[in-house]
Amino acid sequence: MINGTFNKEYITELKNSGNGELGYLVSDQQDNKTIMFILENLGYLPKNFDGSFLTPLLNHEYSKIRLLAAKNMAKLTNLDNTQILLNTYKKETDTSVKREIVSAIGRMRNPDNKKILVNVLNFSLLYHAITFIVTQKLLRVRILLKNEK
Repeated sequence: MINGTFNKEYITELKNSGNGELGYLVSDQQDNKTIMFILENLGYLPKNFDGSFLTPLLNHEYSKIRLLAAKNMAKLTNLDNTQILLNTYKKETDTSVKREIVSAIGRMRNPDNKKILVNVLNFSLLYHAITFIVTQKLLRVRILLKNEK
């Protein structure tokens, strides 16, 4: 830490200490930019890394922090994270965060996640197909109403 601000070396030091200090650091922050800086500079996570502080960040009000939390959760080997990410995906409204969650599930390289990813893709395709059909129907109705005038 230099003059009260964080640098990459300080984040790396806390990350490698393996005692959850990084989680305490993040939870003490009120400034979104500081939280984002920490999450953007985590890099490789050691096997003993305590990433439990990432889960609450999936519900953060700021979408960029939710996205970075999902991105970093993919670096952890905890299989429970797949279900946490999937549940978050289902309630997430920001498409960038949803894309990152799907990508994170894929990067976890768990063979069981293939079925989850296929289901997400199928649902997404179905949703977009239905949206397209409804939009086309509405446009036709609008054209018909316009022609009746």
